[in-house]
Amino acid sequence: MTALFEGASVPEAARQRIAAAADGNPLFVEQVIEMLLDDGLVLRRPDGALEVHELDSISVPPTIQALLAARLDRLSDPERRTIERASVVGKEFGQRDVSELTPSDGQAALAGQLMALVRKELIRPERRGDDGGETFRFRHLLIRDAAYDSLPKAERAELHEHFADWLETSAGERIAERDEIVGYHLAQARSYRLALGPDDAHTKALALRAGRRLLAAGQRAAARDDYDPAQRLLNEAEGLLVDDANARFEALIALIAVLSNRDYAGTQTAARRALAVAADIGEAAALRAQLWIWASRTVSDPSFQLEQVRSQIESAVETFRAAENIDGMLDAVEVLSIADLNAAHWKDAALWVRVGLDVAADHGREGRRARFAGWLSNALVWGDSDARESLRTTEELLRTETLRSSRASLLGGIGLLHGILGDRAGAEAAHAEAQAIDAELGNRRAWFRRAFTEYALDDVPAALVAARAETTALEALGETGTRSTMVALEGWLLALNGESEDALRAAEEARQLGSVDDAVTQILWQMAAGLAQGQLGRLEEADRLTAGAIAAAVKTDSLSTADAWEARARVLAILGRRSEMLEAAARARELQVAKGAVNFIRRVDRFLAEQEVATPASS
Repeated sequence: MTALFEGASVPEAARQRIAAAADGNPLFVEQVIEMLLDDGLVLRRPDGALEVHELDSISVPPTIQALLAARLDRLSDPERRTIERASVVGKEFGQRDVSELTPSDGQAALAGQLMALVRKELIRPERRGDDGGETFRFRHLLIRDAAYDSLPKAERAELHEHFADWLETSAGERIAERDEIVGYHLAQARSYRLALGPDDAHTKALALRAGRRLLAAGQRAAARDDYDPAQRLLNEAEGLLVDDANARFEALIALIAVLSNRDYAGTQTAARRALAVAADIGEAAALRAQLWIWASRTVSDPSFQLEQVRSQIESAVETFRAAENIDGMLDAVEVLSIADLNAAHWKDAALWVRVGLDVAADHGREGRRARFAGWLSNALVWGDSDARESLRTTEELLRTETLRSSRASLLGGIGLLHGILGDRAGAEAAHAEAQAIDAELGNRRAWFRRAFTEYALDDVPAALVAARAETTALEALGETGTRSTMVALEGWLLALNGESEDALRAAEEARQLGSVDDAVTQILWQMAAGLAQGQLGRLEEADRLTAGAIAAAVKTDSLSTADAWEARARVLAILGRRSEMLEAAARARELQVAKGAVNFIRRVDRFLAEQEVATPASS
């Protein structure tokens, strides 16, 4: 407090009263000094120093809110009206902004009133605005709040609407840049009107105007990967657009895309709301919503099998194609590719993804094109195609990709492909860059591909750490689809480590979490359980389970098919069925060679060498 009084002598009684009320808040002391300057009890000498007069009998407001209200009460009426209008604009405002909210007969005196508020330490000058006019900022947000709270709600509503109208009419071709701020002021106007009376026609019109502006702002935020602002804006828009079913539906569809891989329960909730809204639009909208309900259930409902509705998804593609409904067609193609990904039919998935890429590119759907690029990376990574060729294709996609979320996805795929090829440095560099982008976007750190990368690099302990980190994160999000695969991988890693009981527990958890048509989960958990049962001497179960893994794997073109043959070979070795073991190991190695999976090939070779030592071919 001594510093704020600039060394001036303050009577002890006054000092104690101010300190007790301030409770350590420097703003409180600053504003007490300004109030005392207003009242003439403290003077500022020509040299700038403070001169304190009689303060023994001063009354100190008990709270910062009361103090600020008292300061506002001491302003002249024009000054008070000016600061109130400025508070509607926000913490930062231009002279031009306040002028638009000021009656014409008061505009000439506005500059002088603003400078008076500067001298009274309520606002401060800032940089010049884009229009060349003076810009100011409230010295503290609490000052702005005090000025705003002093306005009657009816006047707040009028000023917010007036300001939004002016922002719209003065924006010209730059109106898109103002969508969010215009939407905010319209929503505020609508909110205060609702607080004062019924939801009349004018109030409903404000809601629609606000909602459409916020929808446009939310869609643009999503397009530039600003997910948190996009989610907030789209949620607000959807709540305001109750009288415009089409716009409300578009808000929900955009929200589904934003929430995907971030909030699994929220994605399904948005899809179900979209289906309800679609009842007022038509069959095409209902079908689009239903597609996303199906897609969201694949990651949150183990009882749901996407393959059971495949024919309906394929029909939707043709329905939307015939109707030239590009967005509907892209929805259907994306969900169909998810069905193929779920079934580990990676070549089929790639075919559909390339359809989506072409259609999205041809019709200027840049965000959708980028998402399909990520799906194509998945198909190249997890399928049985050659890793070197897949790496070249994915790197080519990355060279032309500008959307940050898509770049992160492609880099994750590149990292895993480097891992498959045995290149740790390349893998770590790509994953680090992907992680940096995700951090920049506010996304959680995803460990799924990192877990498989460490596995491909033959670092089982590191793979277990990554798999467990991903499992924990997905469990917190209520996700089951990807989590089932991660838990199944953990089981397989534990079985490779000889931790049989733990492997069985993980395999059983994966079995319960995984959908029947989630092919990779079904392959992995049976591999893990089969090998663990063999290690524990339960040979019949081991035989049955690894045979089940092979039966699931041969229906796919998955990278995990080679793992299934390896698991089968290991169990056949335990069973003493050497010729079958050699056939299974040869099949595993053949698939790994075709993929170019360096460390997997070495692991199979080590296993065969161990078997040769244990049971020489001549015996």
